[in-house]
Amino acid sequence: RELSTWPELTVDAAALIVRERGCQQGQAIIMQKVQEYVQATKSPSGWVCEGACIMHTTSIKDTYLGPAARVEHATEVDNVCVLSSPQEPTVIGGAAIVTDSILQWGAEVAGHAIVRQSVLLEHSGVEDHGIINETILGPNTSVAKGEVTASLVGPFVGFHHQSLLISAYWPEGKGNVAYGAKVGSNHTGRAPDQEICPGEANFFGLGSVIRFPGDFSQAPYSLLAAGVSTLPQKLTFPFSLIAEPKDAALGNGRDLIPPAFNEVWPAWGLYKNAYAMARFEAKFAKRDKARRHNIPYDVLRPDIVDLIESAIQRLEQAAARASKDIYTEKDCPGLGKNFMRESSRVMAVQAYKNALKRYTLRGLMMHPDSAKSTALGDDAEQRKRHIQECLQAEKDHVQCVLDSKKSDDVRGRNVIDTWAAAHPPAEEDPVVIKAFASLQRVEEHVEALLRDL
Repeated sequence: RELSTWPELTVDAAALIVRERGCQQGQAIIMQKVQEYVQATKSPSGWVCEGACIMHTTSIKDTYLGPAARVEHATEVDNVCVLSSPQEPTVIGGAAIVTDSILQWGAEVAGHAIVRQSVLLEHSGVEDHGIINETILGPNTSVAKGEVTASLVGPFVGFHHQSLLISAYWPEGKGNVAYGAKVGSNHTGRAPDQEICPGEANFFGLGSVIRFPGDFSQAPYSLLAAGVSTLPQKLTFPFSLIAEPKDAALGNGRDLIPPAFNEVWPAWGLYKNAYAMARFEAKFAKRDKARRHNIPYDVLRPDIVDLIESAIQRLEQAAARASKDIYTEKDCPGLGKNFMRESSRVMAVQAYKNALKRYTLRGLMMHPDSAKSTALGDDAEQRKRHIQECLQAEKDHVQCVLDSKKSDDVRGRNVIDTWAAAHPPAEEDPVVIKAFASLQRVEEHVEALLRDL
């Protein structure tokens, strides 16, 4: 998927161009405008703007260095555009190699990193022998030690270990590629033309092997467990866990499951990993340095809610057609090359519905007049009960946040004798404290809503 780049490129613009490959007229216009930009900014010499600094660098040529940019102890800088400002200085140093690339404000390349034919968007970075080729790296994303090739990577992706990401269309970002993860089998033996579409906040676990093609774009906030090896697939259940089967007791459907299938737990992140969901929102808001991107922090948003509603519908329809111990893609579209147990289906429906109630409650808090809408009930008592159910869903969520953190404490104390001395209890965790404080504010809002009914 070719992409013409320019210095002020954003993730949203890049994603639109890459996604809409079928719009030939639009693609032609973009290419024309980029060529006009190139012609207008051509220079017979390199530029070193006010406050920029070049020190102890082996080779630098055909480069534009913006104000306050720093090139220190670099090995090679060739044909590079470096946007920079005194408020957001851009840095190339530590024996880094950067060629045929664009670095935006606040980006940093250091620690023997190599960047070729790539664009580092604002406040992104490559360090500690990281390598990126032909890649767009989103704001607040950092690559260290591993390799990223031919990919569009969105904001806040954690990539801090020796691992591989190749041919990925991941504009939503916010995920993690753990040590030893191989998200990169794009070669079928015939041509290197396969690709993957990770979803928002997907987590690729330690040593996971993700076979291409793969589409997890409709399974945001899903986790692929350590050591899992996935088949080519499309998963459309948000907040899922994919892992190797936890036991051999698969009920009366075990003969229908191919040996290479993994087990999937839809909505697992909502009822077993709620702490991580709460931490996501606080973490991204606190760490965001981007000034030119509008990055949403809320986990529950209209587009995510649409995916949840679709997931509920398919889960309920699967059971309505024929209740089973085990479901596969044939029974429930969107499961990919995995199987799901009936117990997991029941838990998922409940967790998804609770998430919708929590989303409804947020809407009521933002628009108090909607509490009197007949959509919540024909009379005041019905509306009151509906609002109270939504509040209970919020209470259940906060309890899940606490319980998911407590489970780590229990496991730690059972394994490591000195755990308690080194780790504060879950009740004192900042994320848990913030969740309960937020719940108190929600309860106050609901109390006011109910008084006005």
